[in-house]
Amino acid sequence: YQLGFLEPALQACLQDMEIDPRADGRLQWRERDATFGPPEALAVAVPHEIVLSYCPSSGLQSAHATAGACGQALLWAYASEDLPHPMRLWGHSAISTGNAQLFTDLVAHPSWLRYHARLSVDTDYMSWQRLDRLYRFRRQLGRFLFTRHLNTSESLSDAPEAYRDIMMEACHIDYAPAYYLVDWDWQYTSLAFWQGWGIAYVLLDTLNEDFGQDWFRNPETGQWLCQYWSEALAHDVDTLLQGLLGTPWEADLLAAALCDERIG
Repeated sequence: YQLGFLEPALQACLQDMEIDPRADGRLQWRERDATFGPPEALAVAVPHEIVLSYCPSSGLQSAHATAGACGQALLWAYASEDLPHPMRLWGHSAISTGNAQLFTDLVAHPSWLRYHARLSVDTDYMSWQRLDRLYRFRRQLGRFLFTRHLNTSESLSDAPEAYRDIMMEACHIDYAPAYYLVDWDWQYTSLAFWQGWGIAYVLLDTLNEDFGQDWFRNPETGQWLCQYWSEALAHDVDTLLQGLLGTPWEADLLAAALCDERIG
């Protein structure tokens, strides 16, 4: 990802799907200096005033962060004005996480890179992608299990050692025990992470099934996504997933998606 490539490429991709990147003026793309932190989607007033604050991306992690923020911003900017005000303010965080992951995976997919960046990826690229995805998934699992351990223990005296042991089992990486307070998932954000990934991969599977592998170039995809974004915040996660799948969502669907070649 060359410096300054991603943001114009994302806008071009949206235009290929006949999605207005600025959502009729509701979404502002604000470029800023890198010293002010990572990219952020800011919901000033959903859906009327959304800000995507970013610095020009360079490198994989920066590109993923920018694409994820873009996904969140689009969800909020295209939310229906008819949604009750509380739903606009407090829509389930997993739904915005899911839309962020949808765009994160999109800009990392070989087909997207080939079309928008004229890049051909290495033969090991997709294996690396799956390994990275699996690590991030298992890291969140480790954080959840460690937090459960803390909440069921009478003392924190063994917390550093428990943290190291649980994270080693989850990730096969020797985490320093001193980080146990940093990784304490006291708000259980790991649950929103898993649910968000579930939404993202159900969306990716639906888009591939309905519009083909080049769905990101299809105007019909844009119509479908805009309709989805307009309604998504009105639902809880289970209802949203069941509406997309037609059947209740099960965790093994997410496990299968981690290795799906269409996803990357």
